[in-house]
Amino acid sequence: MNLQRRLLFMMAGVAVVAVLPTIAIFHWNTHHELIRRSETDGVRLANTLSRALSVLRDVPTTVENKLGQQMAATATALAQLVDLSQKRGEPTAQLQQRINRILADSIIDEVWISDADGCARLRPPGEAVFCFNPDPKKQPQAHVFWPLLTGKAKMVIQEPRRREIDDRVFQYVGVPGIDQRRIVQVGNHVAFLESLRQALGLDRLIEELLREPDVLGIWVVDLQGKVIAGQARPDSGLGKQLAEQQLSLLRNSLSTQATARVVNGNLLHVIVPLRDQSQTLQGSALVTLSLKSLQEALATQTRSLLMVSSMVLLLVVVVSYWMAGRLVEPIVALNRASQAIARGHWDQPLHTDREDEIGALATSFARMVTQLQVHLETLEQRVTERTYDLARANQEIVTLNQQLTDENRRMGAELSVVRRLHQMILPKEEDLLNTADLEIAAYMEPADEVGGDYYDVLHRDGRVEISIGDVTGHGLESGMVMLMVQAAVRTLQAVGEIDQVKTINTLNRLVYDNTRRMRSYRNMTLSLLVYERGSLRLSGQHEEAIVVRADGSIDRVDTLDLGFPLGIEADVSSFIAEAEVYLHPGDLVVLYTDGLTEAADHSNQLYGADRLCRLLRTEHHRTPQEICKLVVDDVYRHIGEAKIFDDITLIVIKRQQEPTDRPIESATAIDWPNVCSLPSLSA
Repeated sequence: MNLQRRLLFMMAGVAVVAVLPTIAIFHWNTHHELIRRSETDGVRLANTLSRALSVLRDVPTTVENKLGQQMAATATALAQLVDLSQKRGEPTAQLQQRINRILADSIIDEVWISDADGCARLRPPGEAVFCFNPDPKKQPQAHVFWPLLTGKAKMVIQEPRRREIDDRVFQYVGVPGIDQRRIVQVGNHVAFLESLRQALGLDRLIEELLREPDVLGIWVVDLQGKVIAGQARPDSGLGKQLAEQQLSLLRNSLSTQATARVVNGNLLHVIVPLRDQSQTLQGSALVTLSLKSLQEALATQTRSLLMVSSMVLLLVVVVSYWMAGRLVEPIVALNRASQAIARGHWDQPLHTDREDEIGALATSFARMVTQLQVHLETLEQRVTERTYDLARANQEIVTLNQQLTDENRRMGAELSVVRRLHQMILPKEEDLLNTADLEIAAYMEPADEVGGDYYDVLHRDGRVEISIGDVTGHGLESGMVMLMVQAAVRTLQAVGEIDQVKTINTLNRLVYDNTRRMRSYRNMTLSLLVYERGSLRLSGQHEEAIVVRADGSIDRVDTLDLGFPLGIEADVSSFIAEAEVYLHPGDLVVLYTDGLTEAADHSNQLYGADRLCRLLRTEHHRTPQEICKLVVDDVYRHIGEAKIFDDITLIVIKRQQEPTDRPIESATAIDWPNVCSLPSLSA
């Protein structure tokens, strides 16, 4: 896709991103504004119902009160009429006719006149004899008139109630007799009041409100949640009865006393608490409004907005395409010029006269073309010069590589000589004899380079002198220090030096002076052991000596306080001390260098002196040769395929039960298979 199209898509995308959210926001706000207005209309209708309910509820009550007063006056007049009729001696039938004429011309529906016993002698035609009773359980309605018979009440006006004899709702008013004890009671059927309520009630008002175009249904409930008025338009599809869900909303409004709205598809239900002028809660109203016309109007507005937006977007696309072409044109020209220059046509017109970023780019490009032309013209000469320099440098590298090869060969020969000397000076079977009552086995395995491990076994006048040490580092210097110490030890033994303090101090002076002269700073740990008739004396600082008794118990002799590393200080005589251990028949002494205990596996886990002690405790009853082989096998098993970085030296000494003249067993990396039957790692 070229740059012009990318710019076009970018500008069009920006326009779309700007227009679409605007349309969405407009649609959202308009929708909610229409809902809000519809809700306001619903609240207005509910408030109209509230005011009408307050007024219409008072009218029947006022009429009912006035009717009660009229009935009381009628009852009093009838009491006077009965009294006059009896004084004149009129027959009861004639009095009944006069009462019937009065009933026909008034709102009174029936008259009950009792005798002194409370039984109604004058009653509506067709009615059975009725006797008043003061027991409220027997006559829940009529018992309230009994006090008129006893003189305890002057008038009783009763609210409309359901009477016992026929379960119809009547309102009764009663007065006592004038000249004697009797009850004069008049009654009115409340159908009159119900007709008045229907004529002036909410249903009539609701019918008028349903004539509004968007009003589909109105229902009103009282404080007990009972529907007192309400209906829906026949074409609304809401049904004649209020749904349980809407009834639940009305009852919830009574408890919360808050206006609520529920949108259900094209319907808006507005629930409003009804209050009178004193803000007393009267009930709750549900007004169901149709949102169809509002949604159609909203859809029309949205379509119009989309049409206008589409035209704007089309205009933006056209203008963007034109502007993108104007912006990309100089870049396209610059690209054509660069392609022509790449083919060798250097003279190309560039828009360097422009004052914008394109002009700056063209100017920089023209300058680069000029410099590139100059560089290409001189490139061949520079290539020839660089080729000559590289050939000369290559010859120097070849010469240096040959020198390094010769030096490595020379150093390899020197190391080979030192390694052979190292192996040659180790004790040999033909040089050492088994003296006293000791049996000795030894093992040494050097690392890849020349190491600094050293051990020797000498005997003189019934004594066995054993030395073991380790020079720091590897290589030629460490090997030379080890050779010097070996020669010095044998020289001191040959001249009859038996003082271990003097021997170690002399060796320290030798190492100290020679390493300084060699400009080397190697040092060495060294322990000297002298065995004579069961006594083993130790001097010098080295790894600890492990003494395994015949019963399997282990003593670990720490040599840290028995000396000082050789070659660090000029005089170490003050550091040298001596420790003595008595060996019983069957006791075992094991000496080693740190290459054994610090042998590590692939996870850098060290072999350790504790593991060595556990093995010696288990296998101490074996011969030194067997123990030596078991220890070395265990070390190699621990190392696995890991590389050995230090020399490994091991000496196993055991006091025999009986003196023996067998030779001391000694092994190196070369002759080891003859003693312990182990393969040499260096091989």
